[in-house]
Amino acid sequence: MLDNTSPWFSPVNVLYYHSKLPREHKAISRRQMRKADEMRDVALSLLGIFKQQKIMHWLNAVSDNEGIPDVRAVRYSVDPQLPKHWEMIDVEHVLYNEYATEDLATFLKRTKLSKSYPPLTTFVCRINCNIIIPTNEQLRASLSDITQINPVYIVGRTTPPNVQRYMVSQIHPVAETVAEFDALEVARQLPADRGVLFLQRNGRIGKTGTTNFPFEDLYIPKELYV
Repeated sequence: MLDNTSPWFSPVNVLYYHSKLPREHKAISRRQMRKADEMRDVALSLLGIFKQQKIMHWLNAVSDNEGIPDVRAVRYSVDPQLPKHWEMIDVEHVLYNEYATEDLATFLKRTKLSKSYPPLTTFVCRINCNIIIPTNEQLRASLSDITQINPVYIVGRTTPPNVQRYMVSQIHPVAETVAEFDALEVARQLPADRGVLFLQRNGRIGKTGTTNFPFEDLYIPKELYV
């Protein structure tokens, strides 16, 4: 059920304020920074989906006390077979970096895909290292023994760190490149209201504005990034 008391943040909002977070600060714990990084990576994935499908998503953080998911997102459903409504998506995040000792498919099976998750959970894997990964089709074939139908996306930078160009691909249960995009360019294509969204109990959009910030629920002092 959607919580109409919690703000939802646009991907651009999350990426903008994440870029201002000081990574080494005594007031920010490792857990808090990890949760903020999860929101950033999911926001990047949602930018790629917007570029391909022109579907706007909003997201917010989830407390570790809930267990799963790591991040929640909402989008406005336009399914002609159903009444118009807001859909909530649970997102589980995993990081594949230079410390990984397994190939990507084996890593995903061990860390996420060998466990049981609700059917509406989506997985986002951030690739944060300089590697050559198999094609989408090869990865899908490597995951062919996975019976869960939860969507699995990978997202990573395709250029040097000073260029904000990323690729988002789906590798399970289907294989396709969702988008390769410049984050700043896509941001300029987003709807005018790029900030904060509240939903009313009837599903309509309530007040919007910029007086809330994406990492408040993580108890990161907003004075550090606003």
